[in-house]
Amino acid sequence: RVLFRSREYGAFVVRKDQPVRYIRIGAVESIDSDLDAVHTGVLSNRQRGFQLTQQQQPITPEELHKRLKSLYQKVIAPLEPALLGATSLYIVPDGKLTMAPISAFVDDKDHYLFESRTITYMGSWRDLMTTVYFGYTKTSPPVIVANPDFDLAFHGSVPASPDAHRPVFKPLPGAEAEAGDVEHALGLAPDRVLTEKAARKWLIQSLQSPEILHFATHSVPHLDWNAPVSKYNLFEFPQPLDTQFPLLQSVIALAGANRPQQGPEDGLLTGLEVSSLHLEGTRLVVLSSCESGQGTLVDGLGILGLRAAFAMAGTEAMVMTLWPVDDEAGRQFMRFFYSHLADGPAEAVRKSQHDMLTTTQFKNPFFWSGYVVSGSPLRAKMEERKPEPATQGAAAPAGPQSFVAPNCFEFSTKDSNTSHYTNLSAIRIKIGGVVHRSQTSPEQVVYDLTPPGNELEVRESTSVNGGPPIQIGRASCRERV
Repeated sequence: RVLFRSREYGAFVVRKDQPVRYIRIGAVESIDSDLDAVHTGVLSNRQRGFQLTQQQQPITPEELHKRLKSLYQKVIAPLEPALLGATSLYIVPDGKLTMAPISAFVDDKDHYLFESRTITYMGSWRDLMTTVYFGYTKTSPPVIVANPDFDLAFHGSVPASPDAHRPVFKPLPGAEAEAGDVEHALGLAPDRVLTEKAARKWLIQSLQSPEILHFATHSVPHLDWNAPVSKYNLFEFPQPLDTQFPLLQSVIALAGANRPQQGPEDGLLTGLEVSSLHLEGTRLVVLSSCESGQGTLVDGLGILGLRAAFAMAGTEAMVMTLWPVDDEAGRQFMRFFYSHLADGPAEAVRKSQHDMLTTTQFKNPFFWSGYVVSGSPLRAKMEERKPEPATQGAAAPAGPQSFVAPNCFEFSTKDSNTSHYTNLSAIRIKIGGVVHRSQTSPEQVVYDLTPPGNELEVRESTSVNGGPPIQIGRASCRERV
């Protein structure tokens, strides 16, 4: 007889200097019911337009507060003993928690979680264990894309015809005003602001590593498009189309998006096209558009959509929204955000949420809790990870990439096979990054040292008749994974 247990959420807690811990959280049905209550009516606003006002709230502020408090008790409270002393949380959510406004969860003292901790989302567990080193790419000045002319007709465009599957985008004058605020905050030249007819797809695709890329336009997380059926069933998992299809469904609307166009520029920048942009070294992408943080949940790959696409393109951090946002509230949030950006994207979002909470007009969580930060801690602050000259016996400097405390061990061995020859081995191990541990048997444990930060060096030498050692070999795994 097979017994099936109910599905439940759990969390793997990874902290520096501590073993990985798994903690059971609770039944999926119980947690999802609270999340559904928070989302009910909010996501359905995309059917009525992109405005969210006090009159459109699906539940009362009191009921919302109750649900957010329940979510804290169900999701965060079981983890608190393992999170003691942690002020920054990097969260890899799963299931419906991928769309949860975790920073707005309310603790037993009626405080929002963002008031005590800085929260960053990550696309999948691979972001936590990544060892990709992006190097030092020279960045260009920031670029702002706002309020495209969606009705722009390119040369060779065909007459407009009704298309039930093609969305129709309305102008966003409020987004252009937001672009002016950002331009002033960053001190940009006018030619770095692309609006109306200049907000074109080919210009975005020609950008070379802008330090900041800010979009204030419409985005669609799930375009109504049917994928073609593959002729052959290849032995691959997931099949290529399984990963590409969600990226084709997620789009950013640019100039000409409302008209059928001939040629490669169609006014819709898909997630698949975003993933091939030249954004190596780009410090921040801001997607100030409705539901830009949504996508398709693929087991083992996290959410595939715009957030994953920009990460593939090399972006270090992204700010996005989980649901439709109010025009005025969005503009005010971005004013706060850029005033705090010197503290880093995650901290800037946290402080902006606090600023919104102190206002009278936008204090309701509907207006600010949908903003989240996504990014890998290993990609952030590249300027703080410039390689230092190697020093014999020195430990690696602590940094955002170090999940294990830096340590350096040196020891030697002797092996005398005959009375005349003595073999000597000097072994140097430096641990300053991520170490993968696997236990193959009760007696044997294997540690994989993965660059950057970890090094293993072996020097072999031979002594003849008790004389000075003669070096005969030197091996290093600094470049080997």
